Amino acid sequence: MSYVDPMAPARQEPPLDQPYYGASMWTAVKRFFRKYVTFTGRASRSEFWWWMLFDTMVRLAFVAMLSGWYARLIKAFIKTFKALQETIDTGGKLARFPLTEQELRALWPNGLEIAAMVLLMVWGLVILIPYIALSWRRLHDSDFSGAFFLLNLAGLGIVPLIMCMLPPKPEGARYDLVPPQFNYPGGYGTGAWSTTNQSPGYGGPAPYSPYAYPPTQPPAQPGPDQNGYPPYPG
Repeated sequence: MSYVDPMAPARQEPPLDQPYYGASMWTAVKRFFRKYVTFTGRASRSEFWWWMLFDTMVRLAFVAMLSGWYARLIKAFIKTFKALQETIDTGGKLARFPLTEQELRALWPNGLEIAAMVLLMVWGLVILIPYIALSWRRLHDSDFSGAFFLLNLAGLGIVPLIMCMLPPKPEGARYDLVPPQFNYPGGYGTGAWSTTNQSPGYGGPAPYSPYAYPPTQPPAQPGPDQNGYPPYPG
């Protein structure tokens, strides 16, 4: 049994322009729709695979609603195939169509099955673009160009899928919309780009760190003049 420190600070979700390592399923689903057409930036493996599991569950729910129709189709196909096979074996002619009128009518889906078909098609269209965007960002997180996703068009979809299984690399931060954070080893003011500050549990930059940028300094005010009077406000 693991011990949870009650005094430990709660883990905060990073901004949408950063990957979320160790995301839960519902967080991954939420970020999937909030980053609907976002192709820049990165996505963690948890964001990608939790969404893939959720999508599979939704599709299986629709398929379950169509299971009765699938069973009728398979039954009709087997009966027709057996009748044709017997006709060929005996060398005779097929006297009538193997299926009765009632069996033919049963092949037409009912209202619930038609609704499931329509919803399944609508679901596929709704998630098409964000799924491409998510895969694009997941490839970025492994320091690959998102254009590798286009291998799906050549029938090589297994290649980008395997690439999405690879672990993240700090170099993938180059695909972020916001560059890596500033690092100030001697205090604020050095202003050099650096990726030495690490985010928890991952060796990449943490642009969402509250210490990423120097605090805003008030503008300098002019001092009194030579007679000791304050400067004229105009």
